[in-house]
Amino acid sequence: MTSEEALADLAQQLRAHIVPDFDNLTIAPEEDDCPPIFAVYPMHKMTHDEVVSACKEMATIIRDVIPESPDGWSAAIIVEPWYGIDRTIYFIGWAGRTDEWQLANA
Repeated sequence: MTSEEALADLAQQLRAHIVPDFDNLTIAPEEDDCPPIFAVYPMHKMTHDEVVSACKEMATIIRDVIPESPDGWSAAIIVEPWYGIDRTIYFIGWAGRTDEWQLANA
């Protein structure tokens, strides 16, 4: 499990990195078998490619802090809807899995 202090430091790094594209960042910490979940809220209309690119950049930062998971996803980034953007999830994969982008309702 990732310590609360490490998650707070990670949140600060991500907030510094994602401005001005996203208005807010929240983190739901790890619980039982559920990895930490990061939720971001776009400040302006973004294309699909812009959102995926931002998630890839955030995933690079997250991987430096969240330990590798041998049996599933290590973390996820939820992009909340804003002006035509559907709620989507960017799963950060490890253990032989690549990152995966999905519609939240898919």
